[in-house]
Amino acid sequence: MIIDGHNRIFPPLDAAAGFSSFKQKSNYIQRQFGGHHIPVWKTGDRTRVDKRSTLLNLDNYQLNKVDWNSELGRLN
Repeated sequence: MIIDGHNRIFPPLDAAAGFSSFKQKSNYIQRQFGGHHIPVWKTGDRTRVDKRSTLLNLDNYQLNKVDWNSELGRLN
């Protein structure tokens, strides 16, 4: 028997969920996604974007200003 539980095993990204605030969690997520080797995609048209201009300044690892939107627990 195969049970697929992917939808329920990850906490929603748009909640504090273990962090003292959503702002602290969103900064953590932004730093992790910005420094990771996997590319970043726009949710609207699925085009690839440059992390340097979106999430993280790769020269000094400072976070860029991002206006997070959420939809069904996902961050956009």
